[in-house]
Amino acid sequence: MVKVLQYGSNMDSSRFIGRSTSKNPSRKIKGRNLGLVKFRGKVNFDLWSDKQGPVGDMNPHATDESEGVLYEIDDQSLEILRKIEGKKYRQVPVKVILPDGSTEEAITFIGTEEAREDFRRNHINERPRREYLQHYITGLKVNGGSSSYIGRFKELLPKPRISVPQVYDNPNEAKTDQACLSEEMRENIGVDVGDLVEVEFEGRKEILRVRRAPEGYVEDDSVHLSRKTRERLGINEIGKRSDRDKYTKKYSGVTIRKYEEQTRSNSDLSSRVSSFFVIAGVLGGLFFLSPNLTGNAIAEISKTSTNWIGISFLFIGLISAGFYFTRARRYSPNIESEAMYEGKPETEGAKPRSHRSVLVTALRDLNRAKVLYERGHYDEVQDISEGVVRNLRRVGEYDKANAVHTHLDNPEKAIKVVKKEKKR
Repeated sequence: MVKVLQYGSNMDSSRFIGRSTSKNPSRKIKGRNLGLVKFRGKVNFDLWSDKQGPVGDMNPHATDESEGVLYEIDDQSLEILRKIEGKKYRQVPVKVILPDGSTEEAITFIGTEEAREDFRRNHINERPRREYLQHYITGLKVNGGSSSYIGRFKELLPKPRISVPQVYDNPNEAKTDQACLSEEMRENIGVDVGDLVEVEFEGRKEILRVRRAPEGYVEDDSVHLSRKTRERLGINEIGKRSDRDKYTKKYSGVTIRKYEEQTRSNSDLSSRVSSFFVIAGVLGGLFFLSPNLTGNAIAEISKTSTNWIGISFLFIGLISAGFYFTRARRYSPNIESEAMYEGKPETEGAKPRSHRSVLVTALRDLNRAKVLYERGHYDEVQDISEGVVRNLRRVGEYDKANAVHTHLDNPEKAIKVVKKEKKR
């Protein structure tokens, strides 16, 4: 038996155990997961895969402490793994740090210099894809990886623009500048409670703060918006749903994504300029209006003129202060916001979704993806398909998830895979 360190997408056991080569699919990797370990080295994305884009590599000379998963496999499985890794990787020894602090010798695979050079010449501006990074995050979460290390890969996730089929009215407790999102929607977009999202409808946009959706009244792929927000966006009512006793009105769908931080940087610059005028206006006004400082005149300016100059400065300061606090309210987190998000997290006390309900949802999503594919919205198709893959994995449908994953760019084939399973 051989101990192998996996620091990339193979940290996800559902992806690693059972993998095979395309030439010999009957021979699969067999082994067991020994758990999370640490090692010295830095994980980079400086190798290219025609199927997956930028893929993981490890610099063993770096002093960073990284996390990975240790597997124990037999010699036949190691031979299969070598063929899967291909010519762009080479096998090297590595020392891993076990949870008790002891060390152990293992092997791993890192990129060849030729493969790294090819990436630098031809793909240097490429970024890792969402589905590939999700294997890193899933593998680390399942095996108890640290939140700080998981955060490294979360920050690399592309910011998807999600098409939402319908919008619902929101609970009365929600403020007009908030969007209520389900846990699944927050995960798909890559936001947490309190973050900002950009909601768009027919070219009109609103920046809203995320809060939890009311339990029991939200679909996995829907959004709750206030009446004022719907009016500003121009969203029309399209019907009602009869399976709920409140929040029943349905409105036209929107697109939603995580709010881009560069816009916020622009607001920070505006805030700094505004604060300068606030300070200058107030100090200038006090200076010209205070007889103790000015006497009756400054540079032979009359007292009346001095007073008017002082009033003008104060007016500029007050206007700037109003502008400053308006922007601060829009872009800064609400200190009380966490206390206002009612209810428990959706996962707490919730009944597990059955395999059949997941398959029904998957079919609905993939049929929507098929329509988008025919219209040429390929990025949205991939986002939807990746969500289906994650849902299938959550209920243990690893074979079906892997099959759908191979057809991320072909919803029609993915639909056939899920239908086949549903009929069983």
